[in-house]
Amino acid sequence: MSYTKLYYHIVFRTYKSEPSIPQDKKALMFAYIFEMCKTYGWHLLRINSYLDHIHILLESKSSDKISDIVKAIKGATSSAFKHSEDFPGFKGWNKGYGVFSLSYREIDMIRNYIINQEQHHQTFSTKDEFKNLLLENGLSESEYEEW
Repeated sequence: MSYTKLYYHIVFRTYKSEPSIPQDKKALMFAYIFEMCKTYGWHLLRINSYLDHIHILLESKSSDKISDIVKAIKGATSSAFKHSEDFPGFKGWNKGYGVFSLSYREIDMIRNYIINQEQHHQTFSTKDEFKNLLLENGLSESEYEEW
């Protein structure tokens, strides 16, 4: 028998990094993503956003490609919220994304990091946050432009 547990911290930003996720309406998007995850059999562990990006912590099945998961979430939410009155400035997502794998032992740390997005962004810009995520995960800061 084979045993797998695959955990991912997924981050992507709004089109042109526009601040188009209203903080008083973001729960609508989260509920949509939660239902989508249930449908596909992914376990959503935590989700949060700030004005111009979103963080998702999820567990997936070993048969799911992470690029397909991100593509599905970005595509479905773009379609659902581009013309929503609750998200008037939302034009979809930027092309790139960041995905960072983690072990079971790291889940609580990443969950708390995602929970505290509003506090975190009192002192860090989205750009600085993502650069730090790249460096913490062994990637080069020069790869930021690809995001």
